[in-house]
Formats: sequence, structure tokens, C-alpha cells
Amino acid sequence: MWSRDETSGGRVRLTESTSKQLKYRSFTVVIPTRERAATLRSTILSALNQDYPSFKILVCDNASSAATREVAESFNDSRITYKRSDTRLSMSHNWEFALKDIDSDWLTVIGDDDALMPNGLQEANRIAEVTGVKAIRSQCVYYQWPNYRKKETGFIKIRPHTRDINIIDTRDQLSKVLNGPTSYETLPVLYTGGFIESSLLDKIRNQSGGIIFHSQNPDVYTGIMISLLISEYCYTSLPLAIQGASIHSNGSARFSKNHRRYDGQMAPDKKFISEDNIPFHAHLPLADDGGQIQSIPVIIYEAYLQAMKYFPGERTITSDQAQLHKALGMPGIFSAEINAWAIEFSRQNQLLMPTHLQKAKMFIRRLKRFIGNRASLLFRTITINGTSDDALSNSYAAAITANKIVNP
Repeated sequence: MWSRDETSGGRVRLTESTSKQLKYRSFTVVIPTRERAATLRSTILSALNQDYPSFKILVCDNASSAATREVAESFNDSRITYKRSDTRLSMSHNWEFALKDIDSDWLTVIGDDDALMPNGLQEANRIAEVTGVKAIRSQCVYYQWPNYRKKETGFIKIRPHTRDINIIDTRDQLSKVLNGPTSYETLPVLYTGGFIESSLLDKIRNQSGGIIFHSQNPDVYTGIMISLLISEYCYTSLPLAIQGASIHSNGSARFSKNHRRYDGQMAPDKKFISEDNIPFHAHLPLADDGGQIQSIPVIIYEAYLQAMKYFPGERTITSDQAQLHKALGMPGIFSAEINAWAIEFSRQNQLLMPTHLQKAKMFIRRLKRFIGNRASLLFRTITINGTSDDALSNSYAAAITANKIVNP
């Protein structure tokens, strides 16, 4: 039996009172990959290590060299399916290729330097069973591979968590993400830590011309598209996956100015913008290099604009002016580039650029939030550094170590 405890903010907390016999849904663990055989092995190992009876693994190879196939087939496990595109695809097109033939009840997509926690599928199935939702989002354990900063060992960070399940109103959460400081990763994103019922794939296709992805950023886009299609989803702070940062990570490279770690080779984010990709939404200016601006608020807004094209009757919950202020209020390390982009965006759309006083107030608010969040998490986040005995040398090892803390 489960009881529902109403809480504020459109959330419902479910608490377990007695055990219940669960139905085992079938899951597909989708791993899109490209030239990352060195990290892929650990990701597959973490999926095979699931304490769950009904799942399979789909490795979708984006025209890699033979090493990727060799890793996938080296396990000689019938639960692993390997398929490969013969031509190089953009990230969104590779995901489209990967999700073409999903026949399981549920699925998750994880990065090829990420991992599943050993109880990831078991816990996702439990949440689906007791709530009836079609999408689940969990907090992740952060893991930094040794190769990210050319160290001998890696480390993990485990943020505060509980076993509570929160049912979230999608429109309310989407508004918080678009108009406030809430992270897009709290949306029902179909990426590391996200799980959805497979029927949602067809629902997205039916809504948007038979294609799932209409943005260069497939993870952000799914979070927004699913939020527009369903009324609620579950969020749990209990980590169900490991979010890895390695030398191969596109996201880590995109928001870093330190490309020296790539030893003269093209960084993952530069490969990303050099590909034949889905066009950036025409309403938003491009960066000087012809790619998307390195601003998370702008990337979120772009995905929202792309999704809203397929919901003509849907009331918009943000504005250009609000997004201009948000982009300027969260510049990160690319403040000069984002300021230049903002001037062009305001010129094209006849918006008012914030005054110096308004910018100063935005900076102070952002600084207060940053200090507040850091202070709140500082004494509650567990950091475990690799040692000579346990170097935390890969994402599978990180998942095993983190599980000892999260599920003692």
C-alpha cells in the first residue's frame, strides 16, 4: 500500500507503508556512442550489472571505427544489440536513428561515459508501478573521469537525497525552468537519469510530423516536448544514474574555454557545431562562429521555440524580453560573447537591453543564489576521491562505490 501526502507547489509525495508485488516492465537501455570505446565498456558494464530481470541494451554507433563494435560484441551477451550508422550523423539524428525500433515497455538513454546505478531500473520500475506516471526523472551522482583533467584518479560527488517520490506538474515546472533559476535537468529529460514509457515516442512523433527531434540539443528538447505532452511526471532525488564528465564529453567541452586538454585535436563541442545539424531556430541569432551561443538559457529557449511550433494552440509561458534578461543574468564564463549576442537579439526583436543598474542587480541576485546554493550543499554533499586502492578509474567503478553510500 502507498499513501499520498499532499505538499505545496503542485507536488505529491508518496511514502511506502508496506511492500507490494511489482510488475516487471521491460526496459531498453539506449547508449548512443561515437568513437568512445575507452569509456563505452564501463557504461555497458553498469547496464549489465542491473538488479533487474527484464531489460536489454541497445548500443547505437555513430559511424565509429571498429573499436566500438569490438567493445559491444566482446561481452557476448544476448541482451546487447549493436547497430551502426554507416554515415556520420549529428547528435539529434543519431538519437533519432537509435530510437527508431524500440519495442520495450520503457526506455532510458545514457551517455557513453555515464553509468546506471545498480538499482536504476529496479527503482524506475517501482516508481512507475506505484504512481502510474509515464516519465521519471532522477538526480544523478556526478563523476569526473581521471582523463578529464589528466589525473591518476577520478572522484564522485553525491548530493543530498531521500527515497521520496515527488509528482511534478509539468507546466508549472517548465515555467520555473524557463523563467527562473531552476535547472532544465529537473524536467522529464530523456537522458542519463531519465526514464519514459515507450508510448511517448509515438506520441511525440504523432505531434511533430513523424520525427522526434527538432532541435540540436536532444536532451533539452525531450524535457520540453514531454512537458508539453503530459500533465505530470515523477522526480526523485535518489540517484539512479552516474553523470560522467570525461575528455570526450560534449557538454563539458562546450562550457569550458580550456581546450588544451584535447592535445591539438578538435574538441567534442567543435565537432558538434561542425556537423550537418538541425538548423538553430531562426528567431534566435547565431554566435560569431556560426554555431549556437554558449548559453544554457538560450539553448533551453531555442528548444522551447522548436517544440512550440507543434502546439499552435498552446499559450506561451515566457517572452523574448524575459529570455534576454535571463541570458544576461546567467552568462557563465562567456559573458562577452553572450552580451554581444544579446545586443543582436534585442536589435532584431526591438527589445530593451537592461541598463547597467539592472545588470548589476541581476548579478547580485545571481551571486546570492550561487552563494546560497553552495552554502546549502557544501556541508551535505559527499565527495569521494579515488585512491591507490580504488582509483575510481571509470564510470562502472563510480557506480559501485556510489551505490555503497546511496543504498547501504
